Amino acid sequence: MTRITVENFNENYPRIRDAISTCKFIAFDLEFTALYVEDNEKRSLFDSIADRYTKHRSTVSQVIPVQVGLSLFKNNVKEGTYTCETFTFYLWPRPFLRQSRNLTLSASSFQFLCENKFDFNELIYRGLPFLNRQEEKEFLQIMKSDDFFAENKVLSAFIDVEIKKISIWLNKKDLEDELPLPAINEKYRTNFEMCYCIHKIIRKYFKNIHTYVKDDVFMVSRKAVDWSLEDETMKSALGFTNIFRLLVQSKKPLVGHNPYMDLLLLYNTFEAPLPQSYAEFKSSFVALFPSVYDTKKISREIKIPDGLRLAALEDYYEFYKDSGGRHLAMRSPFIQQIDRSSFDHFHDAGWDSYCTGYIFIRMAHILASNTLMQQNRYLTTTEHLAAVANLKNCINLIRCSSPHMKLDGPDPKSLRPSLLIAKNKSNRPLDLTKLTSTLDTCGYVEVKPLSGKKSAIIAVDNHGSARRILNKYKDSHEVTVKPYSTTWPNNRMIIWGALATSTGFLMALLFRETLRK
Repeated sequence: MTRITVENFNENYPRIRDAISTCKFIAFDLEFTALYVEDNEKRSLFDSIADRYTKHRSTVSQVIPVQVGLSLFKNNVKEGTYTCETFTFYLWPRPFLRQSRNLTLSASSFQFLCENKFDFNELIYRGLPFLNRQEEKEFLQIMKSDDFFAENKVLSAFIDVEIKKISIWLNKKDLEDELPLPAINEKYRTNFEMCYCIHKIIRKYFKNIHTYVKDDVFMVSRKAVDWSLEDETMKSALGFTNIFRLLVQSKKPLVGHNPYMDLLLLYNTFEAPLPQSYAEFKSSFVALFPSVYDTKKISREIKIPDGLRLAALEDYYEFYKDSGGRHLAMRSPFIQQIDRSSFDHFHDAGWDSYCTGYIFIRMAHILASNTLMQQNRYLTTTEHLAAVANLKNCINLIRCSSPHMKLDGPDPKSLRPSLLIAKNKSNRPLDLTKLTSTLDTCGYVEVKPLSGKKSAIIAVDNHGSARRILNKYKDSHEVTVKPYSTTWPNNRMIIWGALATSTGFLMALLFRETLRK
């Protein structure tokens, strides 16, 4: 596992590019600064998928990923093995002149990261920058202006020293063609804003010299050099976005574990602000990544031993690695991580991405073996992907009216039980605290009071809970609970409308007959 920061990004870029180009699929994971910003953005059983998207669109506009994990899996069919290269990228936005990003940090999210050994020094001091396409356009506009020097007075004392070095160099009799200024990159190598300003200031001060960077050293030259300050600055400013665009170009399958929020963040952070329309988001995202798989969704297709509960990613990994899950199908491939390091703990984005890819292979192999009934050879990645093709682009949704979103087609209808309505039999308001406490014994529920507070709507997680609630209140003397019909008021309006129309028609006939007489 390789940790990537602004200090080693350029060095590792060719290796990452080649790994993306040659892999069979890419598992990913994100850690971010907050799960939600306002209480009303929390997920709810009352949410439709479009409601959920609208809520989280607001959150995502204020949140950033601070770590991205990519695990790139290759398959050797002859040996029955998968090998994996894993990269953990630290991300942190960098200001550039007048461009700066405001973001929301959740204390609970950062506490969670602290408890899971997150390295905040790597993040703040050496995190990679990033830009989406809208920010990239703004960045280009800023670079075209020259009115920023007054904003960088902090550079003046440092620059004066470097300008003196250049003046002495230019006044030498035996003038060399190039002058290295290592102090500049030693001080500002990870700060592309300062580096850009220094290039511009020196070029403005000395009209007949050229500046560029060679092997991470700031250079001054008397001769023209094939090196673009704007291009190199933009490349630095894009940071991880360069990797995102490699992923888009590759069109390799993406694999995540419960990745709904991750997908929204990927698009908003590295491509463009999320569209207002949920339908537009789906079509735009699938144009970038045509094949996305969710291991949480796939897991529901695998029969596991009775009484075993798999909830978090670590539960799935342990089951498919060291417990019975590994032996649910014959000839399950051997999976090996290249450069295994000490960073193999959960909630590190790199490690989580590896575990996601690991369980994806195990589950796809089980489903492929069940379909092909072929146990005398190792299976190919193509066969593994074919076994989960019906689950492609199905993204699990937690506590939503529908079980998953379908990125490349119509979303499924809700499988949850109908809403229930609770009414107080007396003329007093419902005691919502008491009602909720009682309902909680029947399973996961959410309660919304109706106007007047004498009744409330109940959303239920599953049909078993709904039956338990109806049975519990069947003989209650205080509260009635029954299925809530959202169509009855509409039907009532239709009936009254029809009656009004009929009455109006009859009155018109009578009026006409009266006029005739």
